[in-house]
Amino acid sequence: MGDFRPLYFNQATGLKTRLATTDRLECGSGLIASASLPLVLSAAGNGVTIGTSSDTIELLGPVGSAAHPHVTFKRELAHTVSIGASTTTNAAGGNLTVAAGDATGGGSGSGGNLYLRAGTGAQNGAVNVGDSNTSNVTVGNTQTGTALALLAGTGNFTLGGVAATTYSFGDTNTTGTMTLGRSTDTNTINIGAANTADTKTQTVNVASGNGAGSGKAVVTVGSTANASSLTLQAGSGNMLLDTSGANGSITLKSGTGDIHLGDDGYAKNVFLGNATGATALALRAGTGNVAVSGAASTNYTFGDTNTTGTTTLGQSTDTNTINIGAANTATGKTQTINLGSGTGAGTGKAVVTAGSLANASSLTLQAGSGNMVLDTSSQNGTVTIKSGTGTIYLGNDNAAKSIYVGGGSAAQIVYVGSTNSTSSTVVYSGSNGITVDSSIGNGNILIKSGTGEIDIGIDSTSKNIYIGTTTGSTSLTLRAGTGNFHVSGAAATTFTLGDSGTTGTITIGQSTQSNTINIGHGLTPSGNTQTINVGNTAPAGANVVAIGNWGTTPSSTLQLACDKIAFFNLTTPVVKSTASGTLANLISILQGYGLVG
Repeated sequence: MGDFRPLYFNQATGLKTRLATTDRLECGSGLIASASLPLVLSAAGNGVTIGTSSDTIELLGPVGSAAHPHVTFKRELAHTVSIGASTTTNAAGGNLTVAAGDATGGGSGSGGNLYLRAGTGAQNGAVNVGDSNTSNVTVGNTQTGTALALLAGTGNFTLGGVAATTYSFGDTNTTGTMTLGRSTDTNTINIGAANTADTKTQTVNVASGNGAGSGKAVVTVGSTANASSLTLQAGSGNMLLDTSGANGSITLKSGTGDIHLGDDGYAKNVFLGNATGATALALRAGTGNVAVSGAASTNYTFGDTNTTGTTTLGQSTDTNTINIGAANTATGKTQTINLGSGTGAGTGKAVVTAGSLANASSLTLQAGSGNMVLDTSSQNGTVTIKSGTGTIYLGNDNAAKSIYVGGGSAAQIVYVGSTNSTSSTVVYSGSNGITVDSSIGNGNILIKSGTGEIDIGIDSTSKNIYIGTTTGSTSLTLRAGTGNFHVSGAAATTFTLGDSGTTGTITIGQSTQSNTINIGHGLTPSGNTQTINVGNTAPAGANVVAIGNWGTTPSSTLQLACDKIAFFNLTTPVVKSTASGTLANLISILQGYGLVG
């Protein structure tokens, strides 16, 4: 059989040599030609054209050898290899398929790998795919089991295009996972991190598509592992967390970590919630407490000026304490607490309720030396203290004090007690007594009881009771209706009308109507003696005792119903039914006193 090894023609020396089976076929500007080769190499300028328009070109390694066949283009020039180029005017170019070797024999052998490798040198060459002309470049396929690995060393990995290029990762029907960065070592992943040029806008969308039907996007940003951190930041264009399109919830969780909102060192407004519709805002805390704090001069406002709802501070149904302004005020400082103290516009008003009426609820209002004021004077309102069937105490502690009721400088009407049903009023005092005083304004003191009794000093303790005064033109009037006038005392009581220094008139009975005046009118029991003295003293001066009417036409009748009449300076009395008790003797005695003419 003939020698089919290719002939190598060296144009420089003019020698022809056959290649050994282990040699590589080297194609340069020379010409290799053999009438018996299925491979035709023909020179065309500085390029090399292999095959004709219908040829299939195969490079085979030595039979029985694992060595790789090689095609090497030498010299330090750029080489262009065109496979399937059209030689006919206006004809379409042929497709090029670069395929590695297939396994043969249907065994378990693997197909060959396909490598595109640039040359090495002081600066390694580049591998360029589709780097000229307008073309679509497809790398890899979507067949089952196909994998695509794009690798780079320290020379970095760059996807670049023209200014209007759109970059898409993943197909519309992808159900697998797309991972951008999976290094387990320290590394940085930048998405849209370039410095945007002046007046330009870089828009970065993450899972911002509109789901069809019930389609949705589940987005997780950041990691919960160990000391992982997440920073979301924005400039003056603001930051928006928005679920309003589908009315979703926004949840911030931190485990045992803190959650900070707006706590950097810059002045700002921080808003939580809105006033639209049925919007609700709940601030909750566990045993770590809730603290609302600010700078020293911060004002705290709860409720808007147009609020018509209820503002509730504390609604626990369990045992709890609510403190308002309960801090220990520093020395020299003043803490002012206002409850419902605004000035109503027009007929606007505040209705303030403090304390509860439920069960054994209690209310304590306390003040220090700065006093306590219950004041309705600006609108002339009424102050009402109610206790149901309970007791109301004013100043009933153990400290000495003065208690004033209705002590203002204006005209006051002070009511103490109630006229309802069996109501009673008791006024107590210690050893300093009780004083009811209207002397400053010279007002009257009235004690009324309807049909009830008025009792003064009726307890069982010995005392002196004074009514009225001897000052100036003071007068004392004691009056009674048809229930009579009664002055009584103990069995040994002495009743005295008029003082020892009295120069006025003491009148008992001054009625101008028909009436009876009884003096010593009691029925003296047998064995007892009732002595009635009229002017019966031994004065240094004279006593004038007038009985009856001494007018020009006397009409008085004097009846002496007695057994004996004792006259002054007479050693024996005038006795009834005796010689001394005759009318003539009685007239004689009276004439002796100058009492009758």
